[in-house]
Amino acid sequence: MSGHSHSSNVASKKNAVNAKKSALYSKLSKEITTAVIENGDNPDYNYKLRSLLEKAKKEGMKKDTIEKAIKNGKNKA
Repeated sequence: MSGHSHSSNVASKKNAVNAKKSALYSKLSKEITTAVIENGDNPDYNYKLRSLLEKAKKEGMKKDTIEKAIKNGKNKA
């Protein structure tokens, strides 16, 4: 036996997964903000934004987080 509790092992695995998700969501948020600044906030006319939104949804990013990234891009544009 390794001497560690089951909950400690589960927590370690969850923390690793959450760190990867957090890094991915941060990267996507920055890319979405940049796409909005460069080409506007309408996904119908902004292919880069449309593809990023599809990727974010596929990865399970929350709608609030996506909307916040778009709002930040609008404010900086």
